[in-house]
Amino acid sequence: MRATIISKTPIKIGFVGVGSMGQCAHLRNYASPSLSKECEVVAIAEIRPNLARDVAARYGVPRVYENHEQLLANEKLDAIVASQPFTRHGLLVPELAKAGIPIFTEKPITGSIKAGEKILRALEESKTWLMLGYHKRSDPATEYAKQVIEEWKRTGEFGKMEAFVNRMIKDNGVNASVVATTDRREALKDADYVVVMIPAGGVEEFRQDYEIPLKYGVDQCIGDTMGPGGVFRALAGAQEH
Repeated sequence: MRATIISKTPIKIGFVGVGSMGQCAHLRNYASPSLSKECEVVAIAEIRPNLARDVAARYGVPRVYENHEQLLANEKLDAIVASQPFTRHGLLVPELAKAGIPIFTEKPITGSIKAGEKILRALEESKTWLMLGYHKRSDPATEYAKQVIEEWKRTGEFGKMEAFVNRMIKDNGVNASVVATTDRREALKDADYVVVMIPAGGVEEFRQDYEIPLKYGVDQCIGDTMGPGGVFRALAGAQEH
């Protein structure tokens, strides 16, 4: 069963941190025109001023703050998205909980039992709640796929496993693939949308190595937000130059 939130006006969301995950996995979706009637990203809190400015300009976010204290002091928000390394949750989430509004973070909840208990106390005191980005291992479809794969491995019906390709069909019909394989050409040949991990600056090398036509657009997160392992999305046919 799917829950539906009914609101006469868009939910006002503040982002705390727009690094690789906050920017590429979350902000780009919340700021999508298709969700404009449901939610509005009204402000960003980011300690890296240049990154904050560039990301806000790219996604049309009207206001930028240096930290979460400034954000909470100046904005009337309905919810907060704080995609941070989980080792920071024990310090950050209790501070955000003081606002008394729902918070979203990525999994896991934190790095220690002590920090987790601190978060729970803060949530109880503020009468709000924390949502974690769930892990796909708890998805019934993933559990079923794992059972099938384990059976294939046991019987050897298809020989030695060489690749894993996870396909998701989006609402707009785009075929999205997360690829981990020894033969990427084969895995990429019929995908419309591919998510890959490659060294920062290696887009053209990736195209050439795996024969992705140069007419396809490339969308990269702003800033070298993951150091040597930047996240790139090769959009096959979705954005022609």
